[in-house]
Amino acid sequence: MIESVVIKEVLKAFITLFVIMDPIGVLPIFLGLVKGVPQETVKTQVRNAIFVTSILVIIFIFAGLKVFNFFNIDLTDIRIAGGLILLILGIFYVLGIGINFRGD
Repeated sequence: MIESVVIKEVLKAFITLFVIMDPIGVLPIFLGLVKGVPQETVKTQVRNAIFVTSILVIIFIFAGLKVFNFFNIDLTDIRIAGGLILLILGIFYVLGIGINFRGD
């Protein structure tokens, strides 16, 4: 009984994160960013990104609520910040302003 509840919750969290991160949609962007970069450098950067992201996720699993409570941040604040980020990205997209992450 308890295992099915845990499996259901883990599956629900995985699906939510999969939809939010959209790895299939991000793949063309990633491939465009690494075009012309040596494969060994790309592998090193991907490993570093996965390592740092994993550490951050683990920290926030155990201490996320405490960090948010320390800074007096609630869910509404996160929603507003996310909305502002989407608004800025949308304005850039509509106005055709490109964001160059590669420094070319």
